Amino acid sequence: MSFIKEIAMKIFKICSVSLLFLFPEIGYAKMDSSEVDMKSEHRASSDSLAPLEKARKMSRIKGNRKIDITPIKERDGIASGIVVVYGHSLFPPYKVENVGEKVLINGIQVVPSLLVQRDSKPIEIPEEKKARYLKMIQFEKEISKIYYSQVSYKDRTTLQAEILAFAKKNTLVKDARWGKDMLVLDYKVGGGSMLNLKGTTPDKPWPSRKEETGKAIVEYISKGIKSGCILIDSNGGITPGCGRKDTVNEIMQNANLSKEEKINRLSKWGNFEVAMDIVDNYDHAEWKTNGEQK
Repeated sequence: MSFIKEIAMKIFKICSVSLLFLFPEIGYAKMDSSEVDMKSEHRASSDSLAPLEKARKMSRIKGNRKIDITPIKERDGIASGIVVVYGHSLFPPYKVENVGEKVLINGIQVVPSLLVQRDSKPIEIPEEKKARYLKMIQFEKEISKIYYSQVSYKDRTTLQAEILAFAKKNTLVKDARWGKDMLVLDYKVGGGSMLNLKGTTPDKPWPSRKEETGKAIVEYISKGIKSGCILIDSNGGITPGCGRKDTVNEIMQNANLSKEEKINRLSKWGNFEVAMDIVDNYDHAEWKTNGEQK
C-alpha cells in the first residue's frame, strides 16, 4: 500500500459523516477457499442463534448493564416526549447539549456511552513507541518553525531545498520529498506525514470534527424527542420511536415472565439493546405515566 493511497483514504473518511474517527489500514488480499469456508461456517452459526442471543453476541456490553444516574432537574427545554437513557426513563423538560466532544441530556452523558467507557480497556502503548511519536511531533514542529520564520525574506525554492536536506538528516526519516507546497515525510518505523507549508503564516487550525459531530447528534436527538420518543442504549445506539410507557410497566411487573421473556417482549417496544438495559435498571418511579407525573 502506497503512502499516498493511505492519505487519500484518510481524507475520504474525514469527509464522511461518522461517529467514529478511525483510519484503518487499506489492504486488499485474495481469500483462499479455507477462509471463505470459515466465514460461511461462522455466518451459518450466527444465523442459527435466537434473536436475543444474536443481539447479545453483537453488543459491546458483555456484562451487567446496571448503572445509576442522577439527572439534573431542568426548568427549560423540550417539554414533552419520552427519553430513555441506559434503561432509565427521564422526566421532561429535556435539555440536550454538546459539551466539548460529549453529548448530555439533563446532565447525563449519552455520547460516548458511559457503559462502553466503563467496560472498555485502555490500549497500552509501549513507552518506546510513545517516545518515538513525541519525537516525530517535535521534529515536524521544528520544520514548520524553520519555514514560517524564513519564508518572508528567503527564496522559496532555496528554503524548500534547505528544509528537505534538514528532514533527510533526521534519523527517524526514511525519505522526504516536496509536492508543491506539501512536504511528504516517510518514517522508517512505518507510516508518514504530510506538512502543508504555504503562505507566510500558519493556517488557522481546522475545527474539531468531533465537536461538529456532537452538534449534529444534539440536533438529531432533539428532533427524535420532539417526534415523541428517543431511545439511547448502553451500546451507543440512538433510536427514535418507541411504544407507550405503561406497556413497559405491564411487562416488568408481570411476575410470571422470566427475564428472557421480558427482554423479548420489550424488544418489540423498542429494540433488544434497550430491552436489556431496561430489565437491568428498571425503577417504577421513573416509569410513571404522564398522568402520574408531578
